[in-house]
Amino acid sequence: MYGISQLVVYGSHGVCRILKTEERTVDRKRVEDFVLGPVAQPGTQFLLPSNNPATLAKIRPLMDQDALTALLNLKVDMTNWIPDENRRKQQYRAIISSGDACAQISMYRMLQQYQAQQGTIGKKIHICDDNFMRDVQKIISGEIAAVMEIPIKDATQYLA
Repeated sequence: MYGISQLVVYGSHGVCRILKTEERTVDRKRVEDFVLGPVAQPGTQFLLPSNNPATLAKIRPLMDQDALTALLNLKVDMTNWIPDENRRKQQYRAIISSGDACAQISMYRMLQQYQAQQGTIGKKIHICDDNFMRDVQKIISGEIAAVMEIPIKDATQYLA
């Protein structure tokens, strides 16, 4: 499955290193947890139960460079834009927590295009959309930096 010191992507936390495994007792049952450390937040750790399918569905290994390059070359169709703000927020929360890199990059690109469209008519995007765009950018940039072995500040240029 996953090994100690392996880099993984975990939902909205982005790139994390598996620091160790830890056993504990919950309701008189032995449970093994992964101890994850988010790369972007040194010193922070959290436990991820290794026997919880819903939680494990949100963790995945880093992409390789070829897969990442293919995703970064995706073209986005603005016909998928969700005009209803509440539905859009719901969808974006789900995409961010899912760990689905393809959906996250599509979301980011769609927000980028929407921001550009709004800019041409002298408007800004809604603050919620701007926050979602920054949140997903952090996740994607973290993975780009880890895969390409570059500083995170240089990773954002791949999203332009």
